[in-house]
Amino acid sequence: MFEKAARKKLRFTTSVGRVSVEDLFDMKLETLDDLYMSLAKQIQGNGIESLIKKQTKTNEMLQLSFDIVKHIIEVRLAENEASSLALANKAQRNIILGLIAEKKNESLKQSSIEELEAQLAKL
Repeated sequence: MFEKAARKKLRFTTSVGRVSVEDLFDMKLETLDDLYMSLAKQIQGNGIESLIKKQTKTNEMLQLSFDIVKHIIEVRLAENEASSLALANKAQRNIILGLIAEKKNESLKQSSIEELEAQLAKL
């Protein structure tokens, strides 16, 4: 799909102007969604696709544009979800490391002076 778009030098008309496929990855999701909905309306406006008649070149390019934008939105949403999950995991990891440090400090507080001095001498 992306090779076909590159060979056809596919461009998209958006609210920010004409952009290439690779530019779509840098756009805001809201702008991509607007483009997606615009393409969907154009496809619906062309009517139901015939099973007998061959698809026209314009319809073929419109469908390709639609499929690419849809794919990019899905990829970006998955990346955002993965990023959010990674952030949540990092926060949870920091909490657990903090609790481990507190438990170690509690253990040290319960040690006798002699035990603490012996541990200090080892350092």
